[in-house]
Amino acid sequence: SPRAGIMTKIAGTSITVNYAADNTNNAAATAAQSSDVAIVFAGNHPVCAAGWSVCASPSEGKESIDRTDIALQADQETLIKAVYRANPKTILVFVSNFPFSITWEKDSIPSIVHMANNSQEMGNALADVLFGDYNPAGRLNQTWPSALSQLPTMMDYNIRNGRTYMYFTGTPLFPFGHGLSYTTFTYANLKTSAAGFDAKTPITVSVDVTNSGAVPGEEVVQMYVKHTGSSVARAIKELKGFSRVAIPAGQTQTVSFVLRGKDIAYWDSTNAAWTVENDNIQIQVGASSADIRLNATLAVTNGGPVDILEPGENPFGHPAMNTAGPVLYGAKIMRLGPSIGLRFFLDAPADIDLRVFDLKGVCLGHAAKKNLSTGKHFIELRKTALCPGMYLVGGNVGGFVYKSKFFVK
Repeated sequence: SPRAGIMTKIAGTSITVNYAADNTNNAAATAAQSSDVAIVFAGNHPVCAAGWSVCASPSEGKESIDRTDIALQADQETLIKAVYRANPKTILVFVSNFPFSITWEKDSIPSIVHMANNSQEMGNALADVLFGDYNPAGRLNQTWPSALSQLPTMMDYNIRNGRTYMYFTGTPLFPFGHGLSYTTFTYANLKTSAAGFDAKTPITVSVDVTNSGAVPGEEVVQMYVKHTGSSVARAIKELKGFSRVAIPAGQTQTVSFVLRGKDIAYWDSTNAAWTVENDNIQIQVGASSADIRLNATLAVTNGGPVDILEPGENPFGHPAMNTAGPVLYGAKIMRLGPSIGLRFFLDAPADIDLRVFDLKGVCLGHAAKKNLSTGKHFIELRKTALCPGMYLVGGNVGGFVYKSKFFVK
């Protein structure tokens, strides 16, 4: 437990702990007042400390029951405020599985350490951080809203209506990617390997990161892409790369990312293909989605349909399939009259021999035809039906190996 971890850490020292389980009879405030530093714990129980389909607080949830609020339980907030009034040198250890709108705590408490409900070493790990033996470098993988009113209604599953950092338009309590440590970092010299972005040629993005503090630490350098002038609806920004780097105090490290055409593609529903648009992109590099330190704008050229799988990539456990030779694009599994088949376009004449696999690697269909001309084609699959879901199509196109993923509605 956290308490046990702290007690283990101070064993053999002159440090004493004044402990109170809660603030009954003002016990927690009294303990805080008589201490040099106060540590108060709050958050949620992983299963609500209750049976199936039962959670006493509307801000808690689990399998079988949804949260209907994100405010911290009133009794916990009352405890935190009482401890803080008794001792302004208060550390809040917030243990939670999901975001809470702890606005007062963010504005008032000098230090907040967040951790999820986790393993048997939780107490020891926390003690290492609290006593400065480990410099934390965790980052939030969620946007923490300031209030429930900033979110769409519970049954609105359209991500574009304000969910995640990609479409959230409010001011978050804590942004996606946020996290602090016992040191600070500065960013400089953002460079790209080309002045423009040819969608058929990957570019390298590099930045110099300096540990400007007094102790060694790790920074999570994040690269986002924002589309400007796009003809289709795009996210506010999208994370396209991150790197956690350990940098000694006072030293600088160059961090590099590779950006490929497929990384900025969107799904063109008209042609049923991942497509790169000839627009402008802003490359943003920083410490979180809301803490962008440097940016660079590039014009995208040579766009069009793109294969989102890399040569040799093996996403579903099937033999690796390389892409080369005649280009098959705009492919889609669809129904044409009574038949289910592959619809696609060829940029050169070719023989086709393709198979459809499910996510377990089972072959569900086969389409083959010789001497196909340039242009649009439909080949019937030797399969009576496919259920909705994700499939892998792979095989031979003009003597070269082809692969791609498809979603069947």
